[in-house]
Amino acid sequence: MERTAALALLLLAVGCEGTVYGTGPEVWSEPTEHLDDGFLFDQTRTNRIELTLDEDAEEILRAERVFTQPRNEVRGRATIDGEDLGEIGIRLRGGLGSFNRYDDKPKWELDFNEYSGERFVGLESLSLNNANEECSGARDELAFYVNGLAGVPTSRTGHVQLLVNGRDYGMAIALETQDDRWLRRNFDNNDGNFYDGGYVQAGPWPLFLDFGRGREHLFDLEEGVDNGAVDIAAVSAEVEAAGDEGGVSEELWRLVDWDRLLRKFAVEQWTANDDAYLTLANNYRIYFQTDGPMVMTPWDQDGTFRQPDEDDEAMHWSDNNTDSGSALAEVCVRDAQCLAAWAETSREVADTLEGPEPLAFIENLIEVTREGWDGDPRGTCAPADRDAERGHLVDWVLGASEAMRATWPED
Repeated sequence: MERTAALALLLLAVGCEGTVYGTGPEVWSEPTEHLDDGFLFDQTRTNRIELTLDEDAEEILRAERVFTQPRNEVRGRATIDGEDLGEIGIRLRGGLGSFNRYDDKPKWELDFNEYSGERFVGLESLSLNNANEECSGARDELAFYVNGLAGVPTSRTGHVQLLVNGRDYGMAIALETQDDRWLRRNFDNNDGNFYDGGYVQAGPWPLFLDFGRGREHLFDLEEGVDNGAVDIAAVSAEVEAAGDEGGVSEELWRLVDWDRLLRKFAVEQWTANDDAYLTLANNYRIYFQTDGPMVMTPWDQDGTFRQPDEDDEAMHWSDNNTDSGSALAEVCVRDAQCLAAWAETSREVADTLEGPEPLAFIENLIEVTREGWDGDPRGTCAPADRDAERGHLVDWVLGASEAMRATWPED
């Protein structure tokens, strides 16, 4: 929390105009057929996105600060991979640590059907991440990929070069927005309630949302029907009933998809994510299926794969997560059956992620995006630091599973 508070104070202090940036290399790929959304999440290409905003829209976005809530959406025009989409909604994204001002290198949300009522290749919107907290430009994409490989419902990613009013904003990570269409693809239905977890702003400090803390009404309903958050309240009631000594009740076993939840926990360990559910109850979504239990899904992954401190040679922050501050993890740790299932799931995930797929993914990703990130006119990393971060990710993929098994040894 000290790191988060320091970032908050630093970002509050930022009030100067953005730096004047130059232009980077043109790294976008030749336009391709837009038969579906696959080209946006094709790891072999870099797409070009161009946004056009009038002066009023630019001034609205320039006024945004890290704690501006809700974000202002402005009207603009967009071209993606050579195709003119007409008018769309555009807003800035990001919070503590990842927020950048409009004139620097912000995160974005592009709302395709805000004014036309038409989706673009089936997508309502697209999120663009800025890789603001690392140098490789690859952390987010690798983290989302291994979530999917481990059996966790996750978003697809791609990479783009972004231009705004002709100004080169450099590279960005295209992130599949988790909406009704995404739900149907991952769950074969989209009739349930889908909530955004994480935090809300309470004065100068964030208020993190979790079960059993009396904050059910603060979760943001992304998809579904407002029922007063009775579905979240049902899970919270079981967490509260467990108290400091209890474990997973029969009802809590029924309400939560523990198999997929423990797989998500295991990936958080494997990626050493210090800004997710286990550590902060942050950057997660929850889906209450109409015909099944609650499933937790990951969102922003920019807290992953952090370099260890100089005095800490361990690859992972975790010590079986017994000191986790998240409600469902604490209940599981106090339950022998759940803790044993967590250990077994973690070993299974370690075996899966030790296969050739993650290494092939990160090596291809580095090769495809190297020129773009190295030449990013709004990047803040020296080339040597970018190469060091890339090497760190390759080493991580090669060694993380062994470290995971050491954390969860066989009985």
